[in-house]
Amino acid sequence: MSYSITQVLYDWMHEKRIVTLVAKEMGVKDNTLSAKLRPSNPQAKLTADELVPLFEVFRRVGYGKESEGILHEFIQALQNRDAHVENDETMVPLVLSLAKRLGMLSECAGKIDTINDDGELVRLCTMLRTEVLPVILRMEAIVDARLKKIRRCRFAENAQFEPVVAR
Repeated sequence: MSYSITQVLYDWMHEKRIVTLVAKEMGVKDNTLSAKLRPSNPQAKLTADELVPLFEVFRRVGYGKESEGILHEFIQALQNRDAHVENDETMVPLVLSLAKRLGMLSECAGKIDTINDDGELVRLCTMLRTEVLPVILRMEAIVDARLKKIRRCRFAENAQFEPVVAR
């Protein structure tokens, strides 16, 4: 994985402004929870034992589906599924899948201000979290794998053709 689970949780919880709510549900101060998640603080880290209670709180306060979508790559890694595929051909079906879903989203976007049906809004949020975001994460994994492969090749080429200085 190219980024930290604590970084993702820290950024997301602060963006959603749910740190205080989650901390209260967990029985800790919001400063303490932020410190455990803050990647710039090497002394305080979220322990593995705290992940399950944290996710339980996300579900209780109504952010369970969103957290699953955001952390899709981490869940795959925990389940021993490889999210990083280096085959560039897999990008085409993903782009088509994303285009289809974006078409459904654009249809909803025009009427989003007038939608009053809770169920329709919940379905829209669920689609974003469980269908659109995982496709984007998969596409990101493919691009990231290709970038790493290119950088390794460049490094190998540069190391191979460096001039030797005689002493």
